[in-house]
Amino acid sequence: MVTALRIDLDVQREIEAAAAARGVGASTLMRQIIEDWVAAHREAPAPDQIGELVRYLDAARRAAGTSEP
Repeated sequence: MVTALRIDLDVQREIEAAAAARGVGASTLMRQIIEDWVAAHREAPAPDQIGELVRYLDAARRAAGTSEP
């Protein structure tokens, strides 16, 4: 399957450099990274999306210096 991926230009440059150092193309390296991640998380339970959202909001509040919900 072919898919498009939007990525920051600085990140793209880093990926290209890492891929060149390994002697592969950037898309090959990205595919390998994604395949490795999927394999490593295949048996993991689904994330608690509401819990994650609450944690991110709490972290944003702390960073902003407020504590109101």
